[in-house]
Amino acid sequence: RVEVEELRTRVAELSGVAEETEGLRREVEALRGTHAELYQAAEEAEAQRQEMEAALKAELSSVEEARLAAEAAAKAAAEEVEGLRASGAELSGAAAEATELRVEVEELRTRVAELSGVAEETEGLRREVEALRGTHAELYQAAEEAEAQRQEMEAALKAELSSVEEARLAAEAAAKAAAEEVEGLRASGAELSGAAAEATELRVEVEEL
Repeated sequence: RVEVEELRTRVAELSGVAEETEGLRREVEALRGTHAELYQAAEEAEAQRQEMEAALKAELSSVEEARLAAEAAAKAAAEEVEGLRASGAELSGAAAEATELRVEVEELRTRVAELSGVAEETEGLRREVEALRGTHAELYQAAEEAEAQRQEMEAALKAELSSVEEARLAAEAAAKAAAEEVEGLRASGAELSGAAAEATELRVEVEEL
């Protein structure tokens, strides 16, 4: 009986162990399934990692190419900017020179306008000089004619005075002879005085001419 009790106890213990073993077996099976799933997931993850690594390498290669292209573009852009700066400096110099030329052109235009006014004034003066030359020629001709008339009148006056002198001498000689002749000579002297006054007026007029 004691042995049976022990066996029963042992059977109960073994039954518990068997149940525990069954539980463990099931758990092991479950773990095996989970392990298979995890292994498959790990393989899939590795495949994805390799795929992503390849894609990343390709992306990095593209990025490197893009970086090199960007550096080349940046270098070209920098060179272009330097060229543009140089061109800008040249254009600034050209603009400054154009401004100076514009100012010089404005000054030349002003000078041309002034010279045009001077040219017009000179033309007016030239015409006035031409007119004055014509007037001067006319006045010179009139002066020559007046001089000729003066000389002619002077010659006539000299001849007249010579005649008067001869007449005076004759009158003086005749005055000694007769008083009537003196009276006549006085009358002639009055006439000669009028002629002398007229000759004086003519001389003054000739001098004015």
